[in-house]
Amino acid sequence: MEQRIKCLVEECVYNDCRRRICRAPAIEVRASGDRAVYTADGCKCHTFKPRP
Repeated sequence: MEQRIKCLVEECVYNDCRRRICRAPAIEVRASGDRAVYTADGCKCHTFKPRP
């Protein structure tokens, strides 16, 4: 089964905007600050690459 990761960030080169999925071979998600994360708002995708 193909793994699918939903992505709505249209500015990312890995986003397949028609299907709304991430096409990156792997993803890396980190905390967006120095503190412990308790909600999705505290996370950030470090795989993001802007479209040319």
